[in-house]
Amino acid sequence: MTQKQFSFWPVFAVVVAAIVFFSMLFFVLDSPLPNSWDEGLYFNRAHYDRQVFEEHGFSGLVSALRWEDPHQPPAYRILALPYNLIFGVHPVALKMHGLVFWCITLWLIYLTGSLIAGANAGAFAVIYLAICPIIIYTGKLFYTEYV
Repeated sequence: MTQKQFSFWPVFAVVVAAIVFFSMLFFVLDSPLPNSWDEGLYFNRAHYDRQVFEEHGFSGLVSALRWEDPHQPPAYRILALPYNLIFGVHPVALKMHGLVFWCITLWLIYLTGSLIAGANAGAFAVIYLAICPIIIYTGKLFYTEYV
């Protein structure tokens, strides 16, 4: 029976990701208002989507997604709707949407790297992605222009 050896890099990747996550969370809690006019438009659109869903149901939401604001991708609106319905349309709740998907992305990168080249490779991929400035910046915002 072979004994699995302890590897330092996956633990280090979790520590790095946790430090970056809590830094991003601190920023979101410290400055909950939109960081740009574009993010403000996304907040307004999320508020509108919740209002349409509450007044007209699912069919009204589908119509709004199809015909209103056709220049923006509707995926962020669809993915943000559960947050809107559970937590309300609040900037912190909407920005948490980005943090949750940042964590999911790191997990999927780790799994992919682990399947291709082992746990250490997955850990290195997570570390590199977690400290990437553009990923950190977009992970704490509520819009899709840079992603």
